[in-house]
Amino acid sequence: MVFAQKMLDRKLRPSPEFEQFFRCLIYFKENKHSPDNFDPWFKSLEKLLPIKTSRAITEYLAFSLELFKDNSINLSTSNRWYLSNNRFRLVCDSVPKVIVDYTDLTCLSRGSKTTIYGTKGIVFQ
Repeated sequence: MVFAQKMLDRKLRPSPEFEQFFRCLIYFKENKHSPDNFDPWFKSLEKLLPIKTSRAITEYLAFSLELFKDNSINLSTSNRWYLSNNRFRLVCDSVPKVIVDYTDLTCLSRGSKTTIYGTKGIVFQ
């Protein structure tokens, strides 16, 4: 409730911000993401809320939603990059990031599919 009030104080809208926030919670649970990732994700939202623009918050929620829904780390009108598993760590020190220790990274682009096997790295949001 306290976080929702902070969102209201920032004049965030029912759609898309509140809707994305609640959908993130739902997909996080439904897709059995590591409970160890919940606190860093939520703390990153708490950290961003007072200092970022509404647009930046909306973009972070959209990124989180796609990550929790189907492990997508980059989504555009022409392609989608996604991880083969949900074994990643969320960290927020100076900026939110996704640390991927080992995964296959796949790009779907206009009917074509390319996979990079056995990769690791950091995705900055």
